[in-house]
Amino acid sequence: MLKEGVRPEQLADAVRGSNVTLRGGVEEMFELLQRGEVPLLVFSAGIANVIAEVFKQKLRFPLVDSTHIISNWMIFDASQTHVGFSQPLIHMFNKDEVRWGL
Repeated sequence: MLKEGVRPEQLADAVRGSNVTLRGGVEEMFELLQRGEVPLLVFSAGIANVIAEVFKQKLRFPLVDSTHIISNWMIFDASQTHVGFSQPLIHMFNKDEVRWGL
């Protein structure tokens, strides 16, 4: 991904052109949690920017500030080109070791 110089708009286009869907009941659950002001933590070894873009495009409402995605965030430089990932890199074998600040 670093060699390709991925840009945020390409992620948005990729999600828009994909057949990704949310599992049944996810939207209703998110809405219920937000209405009740219950914080939500999404913890994934995937790419946070893609997860956030899926939520942005597939949910009928914007997520509130109490929703946190703990995952591997792509880092972009001033020209909006992908230059790295947040650290520590989260993968399926170290999820229990990752420390985060919310």
